[in-house]
Amino acid sequence: MRLKTCAAVIAISGLGAPGLTSAQQLSGEATSVTFTLPVKLTQLPPDLERVRLSCFLTSLAMRLPTGSSWLFPESLWKPVDDVMVTSGQLITTMKVVYWLPVELFDNPIGKTAEYECGLQGYSKALQRWDVLQEAASAPVFTVKPTPQVKGTFVW
Repeated sequence: MRLKTCAAVIAISGLGAPGLTSAQQLSGEATSVTFTLPVKLTQLPPDLERVRLSCFLTSLAMRLPTGSSWLFPESLWKPVDDVMVTSGQLITTMKVVYWLPVELFDNPIGKTAEYECGLQGYSKALQRWDVLQEAASAPVFTVKPTPQVKGTFVW
């Protein structure tokens, strides 16, 4: 089976220009999908200590190996990149990488995968992570517009 590496360059809410989804051959044992995101957040509350990029990846091409009780770690389904906020701003490029074993795929070539990426913040005072969005659960997590990217690519 020939799997490909997909590099999806995405942008959140106009924070950068969307790039192309491209594919490259990796190896016979695993494949990877990388999401790279330029992030520019300013005037963040002083209580917001960290920001992380979190992405979910799903595809009908992915399955659990037949006859296996193998359970995938959560990090396989939800990779994250975690960065410190400095002086109320975060200007960086964030990246998450999925490493996927070939046993996870059932004839993937030509099948569609869906992804969704968003940002979460960590509040020192509240001692918790939450989604950065317009309708946040607490003012420290309020960001307008909601930073979120959804899309698809073909294996």
